[in-house]
Amino acid sequence: MRVFLSLCLVVCCLYDGGAAQAGRVYYLAVGVGHYTQRAWPRLDSPPQDARTLTQALNVVWPGETTLLIDQQATKRRIAQEVARIAGCITAQDAFVFYFSGHGGSDAVRGARVNYLQPVDSSPADYRHEITDAELAGWLARFPAPQHVLLLLDSCHAAAFAQGVVHAPRGAAYTILAAAGADESSLDAGGGSLFTRNLREGLTFHRAQLDTNGDGLMSASELFAYAGPRTTADAHLYRARQHPQQLGGDMMLW
Repeated sequence: MRVFLSLCLVVCCLYDGGAAQAGRVYYLAVGVGHYTQRAWPRLDSPPQDARTLTQALNVVWPGETTLLIDQQATKRRIAQEVARIAGCITAQDAFVFYFSGHGGSDAVRGARVNYLQPVDSSPADYRHEITDAELAGWLARFPAPQHVLLLLDSCHAAAFAQGVVHAPRGAAYTILAAAGADESSLDAGGGSLFTRNLREGLTFHRAQLDTNGDGLMSASELFAYAGPRTTADAHLYRARQHPQQLGGDMMLW
């Protein structure tokens, strides 16, 4: 069964082991709410979530930003943009990829298929979906996997994350998943709970994120802020949502 998915993937690096990187930051933000196929319900939040999260990130890490919203966000166009950035990025650069839209996790002939749904997603087959294996293949083109941070705000986000982590080089990525493998990611109050908490932490509580007082912020520190707050917010709606961190960790600033 296909379920709602709001997926955020963020790949970025400004620091490595506490040492500042001199490279650039590239943002690719995808938000799909209005699908070509009527089989997929309309979503109001993804386009705005894509814009506001990348705006918050740009305040901390100014960079080159590409937005693909609704009809712009075909699978082919997303793949082309990732390939374009992979062709010019260096090991000192940062790449930020955000996806918000429909997606799911299906059992197919004894195997699990975890996927994102671009605007041209079809209920007939998986040719237009972005599977976890495909995303891992796209990310393998980047020269520094230890600099890859994925923020996955999705139903079954941890299942998708596990598929990426188990791919070659995947264990070097840092992945913050909004929900467990069998959980939904709640979209309420005008947006995604997980994205909202990430955005609020980056915008209003950066000093609070530095839990060890070293003057820097790691992905795990950002997760320590957003994860428990997302669980608490979901509880207010009588829902279960337990964000998870998978893979490694890295310094953000």
